[in-house]
Amino acid sequence: MKNLRKWNVICYYLAYVIMHVLFSKVLSHLLKVPSAVGATMQLTSYAVLGLWGIWTFRRELAEGLKLWRDHFLKSMLWLVGGYVLDMVLMTVFSMPLAYGFPDYEGLNENSVAGLVGKYPGVILLLALGILGPVTEETIFRLFPVIRGKGKLPAALAICVPAACFMMIHVHALTAAELFYNLPHFATGLVYGFVLQKSRNATIPVLLHVLNNSVAILAMLLR
Repeated sequence: MKNLRKWNVICYYLAYVIMHVLFSKVLSHLLKVPSAVGATMQLTSYAVLGLWGIWTFRRELAEGLKLWRDHFLKSMLWLVGGYVLDMVLMTVFSMPLAYGFPDYEGLNENSVAGLVGKYPGVILLLALGILGPVTEETIFRLFPVIRGKGKLPAALAICVPAACFMMIHVHALTAAELFYNLPHFATGLVYGFVLQKSRNATIPVLLHVLNNSVAILAMLLR
């Protein structure tokens, strides 16, 4: 059973890397894949990987739901505290961009905004607002932080995935693009810290879903 779970996690990570690193950042450009085709593949990938992630980490997520039932107030405090801390650190980490490149518009956000009107809002909300965050939290938080506990230094288990989480949102190796995505690094630090301290896998997932869903709804309601 352990070997089956191990291979499932390996295949899950490989699928993510193939789709969201190799294809999205390399092959789609080399093969000149039409933007509409690439976007559809990305949305489908998030939907599939999100459901796959829920199944793969169902034990950890079920334990998190149990903590909500048994310690609701404590869990709510971690959720609200994590949200506030995330907002504060994102503001701080956005200062280099504000001073160095005040008029820069991030490539990732522009690409997401370009999807509005091309796909039904409910699909964007489901894929990018819910299942996308589930995918990224299982990839960048649940496995490295939970499974790395006792095997890696706590700070390393938080900081390295946070840096990877930031870099997956970078679409050009320029100073402006790196500065623009520094808040993603801050968010990764907060989510990793909250997961490590609360020991509740659902909290970083809920924080990420809340963050993305609000952004998607704001785009849809413009």
